[in-house]
Amino acid sequence: MGMWDKIDSADVNERGQYFPPGFRGRVRIERSIMKPTRKDGDAFIVTLEVLESNLAEVAVGSRRSWYQSFKDQILGSSAAKEFFCCLAGVNAGVKSEVDAHISPIAARVGMAATGAGNALMGMIVDLETFTKTTNQGKLFTVHKWTPVASVAAQQLAAMKAIAAGTYTPAMVTANVTTQPVPPGTAQLPALPSGWVYQNGVPVHTG
Repeated sequence: MGMWDKIDSADVNERGQYFPPGFRGRVRIERSIMKPTRKDGDAFIVTLEVLESNLAEVAVGSRRSWYQSFKDQILGSSAAKEFFCCLAGVNAGVKSEVDAHISPIAARVGMAATGAGNALMGMIVDLETFTKTTNQGKLFTVHKWTPVASVAAQQLAAMKAIAAGTYTPAMVTANVTTQPVPPGTAQLPALPSGWVYQNGVPVHTG
């Protein structure tokens, strides 16, 4: 069979579409995974729904991905930890705040986020992207995360509950969707167990 010999065991690319440089907007987590890759080792991949956008090419309601390599585990962990800080409204530049709120829970939050429970689903953060040149002269896209003040405290409480094993999706229900989505107009993200869509709005059945 030649070229098709390995197709049965081949993985489908999980990266999806990236955010281009120059994007500014608000995004909501739809899915997070940790996936082994051939090029970069393990990679933390977050699928994000676009809620607000300054670019016509990145439409509101579309999905884009953030891809963070863990080939260098220290750099990958640092980037993921900064992401968790911004979700929770914790200043990543103030070590005492990070040590008080994020460091004790980061590993458990990361495991829950990339596990079957998809624990960070529905959380919201602001994002800006721009290009930067490496010491080797290569361009790469920087993702600058900024907390959303109206939900940061709620998301921090939810993350602490995730780490403690007491989390329920109701803790971020308001973030799952803020506007009803008419059936058939968009692909709705999967909801956690105990939730269903009614006229495009998530409703808890428990």
